[in-house]
Amino acid sequence: MAFQLRDTLDADETTGTDARPDPGPAFAGPGTMLGPGVESFTARSSSRTRHLIAIGATAALAGACLYTFMVDPNTSSAYPQCPLKLLTNIDCPGCGGLRATNALLHGDLVGAADHNLLALVLLPIMAYMFGRWVLAQFDITVPTIRWPRVFAWLAPAVLIVFTVARNIPVEGLHWFNSGLN
Repeated sequence: MAFQLRDTLDADETTGTDARPDPGPAFAGPGTMLGPGVESFTARSSSRTRHLIAIGATAALAGACLYTFMVDPNTSSAYPQCPLKLLTNIDCPGCGGLRATNALLHGDLVGAADHNLLALVLLPIMAYMFGRWVLAQFDITVPTIRWPRVFAWLAPAVLIVFTVARNIPVEGLHWFNSGLN
């Protein structure tokens, strides 16, 4: 399937005519159709490139998920430690996210919530957005998530409140911390 770029005309404001020279009928710019059913080389190669990038990104993500599934971050020292947690013993918003991902990959929702409650919410949204992007590279449209404009202010506020709440040593807030001492 070819992508056709919209051609904007630069009209001369004084005469109302097209200010650009006519390239003639043999001209076919990048991504335009040369004739019925015939794509230019640029359109084919860009489509092929998009497909390869999407396949490569999917393979990389699948490999990372497989590695996270196989190598448990709870028991392995193969993963790097959070520098903020290591230096200050403060949980950042991402602390416990890798262990929550491992728990989700194993189907353990309670374990994922115990490690990082925010990751339990964000990981499925990120997976949907990644899947939507991959399918878009193959010209398959999936409904988009429409966020209200207030989310631009609400998301950082939630991250700040979550970070503060998970670092307060109150018994009722133990679900917010990452579970590491």
